[in-house]
Amino acid sequence: MKRQNTNLNRARFWVIAAMLFALTSVAMVVTAQQFDLQPGAAITEIKSGPVIRSAQRPGFFMEYGAIKAGTYETPIIYVKATKTKERYDQIDLREDGNLSYAVKVSGRCPESWRLASGRLGVRGQNKTQTVDYPVNSDHRTIGQDHGAEWEVFAFHVPFLYPQDGSPIDLCNAELNRSKESERKRILAEGSNFVLEKAYRAELSISCDDNKKVGFGDPPKLFSVETDLPLKIRCLPVAITKGPPPREGKPLDIDPPIKSVEVVSDPAVTQGRKCPVYVNFKGRITAGEKSQYSTFNTKYRFVGDHDYATDWLPVSIVRGQPRPVYGRRFVQSSDTPRGLKTPGGQQNVAIFHGWMLLEVMLPDGTIRSEKATFSVDCNAPLK
Repeated sequence: MKRQNTNLNRARFWVIAAMLFALTSVAMVVTAQQFDLQPGAAITEIKSGPVIRSAQRPGFFMEYGAIKAGTYETPIIYVKATKTKERYDQIDLREDGNLSYAVKVSGRCPESWRLASGRLGVRGQNKTQTVDYPVNSDHRTIGQDHGAEWEVFAFHVPFLYPQDGSPIDLCNAELNRSKESERKRILAEGSNFVLEKAYRAELSISCDDNKKVGFGDPPKLFSVETDLPLKIRCLPVAITKGPPPREGKPLDIDPPIKSVEVVSDPAVTQGRKCPVYVNFKGRITAGEKSQYSTFNTKYRFVGDHDYATDWLPVSIVRGQPRPVYGRRFVQSSDTPRGLKTPGGQQNVAIFHGWMLLEVMLPDGTIRSEKATFSVDCNAPLK
């Protein structure tokens, strides 16, 4: 009886051992798969299984400046002394007193949602100015390539005290921490410095569920922020010897586009069989003192009878005229047909029209004068 119990215990032992061995083997196989083990290799990486890449997440991004370096200049604020030659006491606001900025924006709403509204706030020391950010409610993305590329937004806001403090105090602080010789140089020649985080810009984008009213989710609000810099120019105020102090560099700038012109080529078309094409030569010129070294914008041709082409992109280099070309297909008359004389031919009325060139600006558009033209498709007299 005792021997039977011993044999039974041995059998139980080997069954349990076999089960443990089987479980250990399975664990080793799983471990080898997770750790990518090869013969003689060390464990270098744990693999949790296949990675499924989801669609691009909704959200928006914003940075200061233009897409291409050198195409935008930081705004400048001038500070001067009017009461004493030893301290600054007044901000000299040039032109309209506004600050001109540009930001780059990109991003997207969730799938099947659409852009609803946009608002951009610029926060200074103790005040915030806001401007509307235009969105296309038929789209869900901002920027080319489905929101993967930047879109530049230029805007203007009234002057705000920067977060660093009053420019007057900052110029005086520059004087106070300088030695006497350096102080005299600053008063004679002026000084310049840049506040890299003068303002904080916050863009809020609202997205709407593109479903029937009452069946969709409530609007989603996305927010993104970036810093805006500001240049401070402390103007020269006094010198002890030598010629009078040099004037500070004035904020004398031209608009991004100084002039827009267009002519028809030719202005009169005669003796050709209709329909015909009429060509137009346009010229867009940026000012010599434009704040943009290269102004990226769009243009189109607009004419009589509600004629308008699509907007086309164009880059205008500071001070250089840029030619653009268009043509118009003329196939009908704007006046009744003429009377047929005995033995003669039916006269086709002469078409009279006009065209102008329109170019986008950061805050609107600029148009050329109208270029008139005529098309006479009657056969020349013999």
